[in-house]
Amino acid sequence: MSISCHYSPVLQGLQFALYKANTILYPFSSSSRWEFSPARPGQSGDYTCAGKPSNENELRSSNVYIHIHELFSQPVIRMNPNPVTEGDTLSLTCDTQRGRYGENTQLVFVFYKGKDEVQRSLSSEYRLPSVRVQHSGEYRCAAVTPDNRVYKASLTITIQVPELFSRPQIRVNPNPIREGDTLSLTCDTQRGQYGENTQLVFVFYKGRNEVQRSLSSEYRLPSVRVYDSGDYSCAAATPDNTVYKESPPITIQIPEMFSEPELTVSSNPITEGSALTLTCVITSSTVSTRELQFAFYWDGQELQGFTSSNQYQVYSVQLEDSGNYSCKVQHPATGISKASEVSYIQAVGGAVRPVVSLSPNWANILTGDWVTLTCDVGSTAGTAPRYSWYKDNEMMNNNKQTNRQSLIINNAKTTDSGTYQCQTDTSERNEPVSLSVTDGPLILQAPPYVYEGDSLAMRCYSESGGDTMFYKDNNPVAPTYGDILHMNQVNVTATGTYRCSKDKTYQTDDVFISVRELFSRPEIKVRPSPPAEGSNMTITCDTALHPSRITTPLLFAFYINGNTVWEFSLSNQYQVYSAGPGDWGDYSCAVRTPTGTVLKLSNVTQIQMQGRNYTAQNTVRLTVSAFIFLLASCLLFHHLKSLQQVEPKSGRTRNYLSFQLSDL
Repeated sequence: MSISCHYSPVLQGLQFALYKANTILYPFSSSSRWEFSPARPGQSGDYTCAGKPSNENELRSSNVYIHIHELFSQPVIRMNPNPVTEGDTLSLTCDTQRGRYGENTQLVFVFYKGKDEVQRSLSSEYRLPSVRVQHSGEYRCAAVTPDNRVYKASLTITIQVPELFSRPQIRVNPNPIREGDTLSLTCDTQRGQYGENTQLVFVFYKGRNEVQRSLSSEYRLPSVRVYDSGDYSCAAATPDNTVYKESPPITIQIPEMFSEPELTVSSNPITEGSALTLTCVITSSTVSTRELQFAFYWDGQELQGFTSSNQYQVYSVQLEDSGNYSCKVQHPATGISKASEVSYIQAVGGAVRPVVSLSPNWANILTGDWVTLTCDVGSTAGTAPRYSWYKDNEMMNNNKQTNRQSLIINNAKTTDSGTYQCQTDTSERNEPVSLSVTDGPLILQAPPYVYEGDSLAMRCYSESGGDTMFYKDNNPVAPTYGDILHMNQVNVTATGTYRCSKDKTYQTDDVFISVRELFSRPEIKVRPSPPAEGSNMTITCDTALHPSRITTPLLFAFYINGNTVWEFSLSNQYQVYSAGPGDWGDYSCAVRTPTGTVLKLSNVTQIQMQGRNYTAQNTVRLTVSAFIFLLASCLLFHHLKSLQQVEPKSGRTRNYLSFQLSDL
């Protein structure tokens, strides 16, 4: 608004003043024009101006009433809803009334929180979706023309947003925690006055990953593991997620109950026939090892179920025992189990052990006699083997090898007595063979070693003749013919102390004859153990030949519930493919030499499906099988005892029992 004061005539030195309601607004000056920008309705009123020439009185104009029309009223800030609670959408409105001359005037609305401008727009509404406690404070608004010449601000209002629920805190139980415990995480929050009936959703996080979202404020982890360690947090939220509050993170460190096991091997590669010991080792544990159990596996099949022993032994390793082995440790009370890495164990053929034979086959001779010792290494000797001979552990032939397989002793002397061994480049040394050279007058000659099934011959030897009598354990035994005592197909009952005499004048020293076991009593072994229905099952008739008779062929037969399922053959394994109910029962096996001179039966082993209970029928089968086993054992004992008797001069052998055994 501009007000001008005109004075006529125009004189030099005129000064002008402006009055409103007889109150001077602008005192006398040379300016006759006054600007009011911007004009305000409060500036309406009676205005007069005055002019005053130099050194003369002022002359006032008549009153002029000036009315300034209001473009819009002072705004009022309003809130909706009122009162407001956390999570509501808060609407603030800047209400103003436009005057008659302001109906078409465009307005800009500005909202403030405290001293900070939070919105400037053409909208008279400021919305806060999902308000929080931090939105509490003093708010005001202003309406202003786009050129900012008219600016009107509202009064200030105070908005208090009550908390719906507090920021949650995550709590741990138990604390401290150990591996295997059940971990409980609770998301604790306090509901405010307006949130008592508000349903909340609770979210749990591990790191940045959501692990549970539910109405429950508890998150449970049964039997926690080390890998469950990490940073955990929780959040409480309204179902529509308008109010969401997250707890500070906490770090949970779960100490290891026991370390991952390591499978250690007594030897790898391991020589065929050697004993193998597997040990499942843990390097650290927070519990007593008495609380732990160990299991062992071969190519994924269970060798030994969970027991308190951390060792598994194979007493005589075979080449087919090569494979991937592992072990597992478990804590039964918590169900925690950890497996070792897989270790490949290689079973290799051992160096051949030679066999030294005597010809004649006497371990004691008289001075002046001769004897030939022969080193037999079988087919592994190569094309041109070199032999080393040892006497009492000292290398013979001036510490040189020779291409001679035999060592001949002519015109024996007492100094030739001792233990003899041989060796090739590709073999071990043989088991020591003792040779005794005496100068008589009478000796009882016997072979150095006797095995089950061998024919045993002993000679009462002297340089002079006479009637001969043999004694076993001080009981007289008549010679078979002349000065020879001969027994066919001996067994362990032939073991004893022997001597002989001539004409009751000369008597030999005692000679102890021990009949060695040709092979061990067989055992039934099954893989996997226990077998599962539908799986392939391998049943092994496990026995071990004496190392000096390792090349002896053996035949194997298998029985289930007393019935033959596999006739005698060279295979010591019986395969069952896709095992079913008809394959469960009482298994046994038999091992014999091809001639049937040595035969041994295993114990009865019950094989059943994993988790399957025995029935009364199985009990009957077990009883019948035990009876058959005892009957077969009696027949075998009677057979072997009869074979031990002195062979008649006709040289015939009795074969009547072999037919019965073949029907077992």
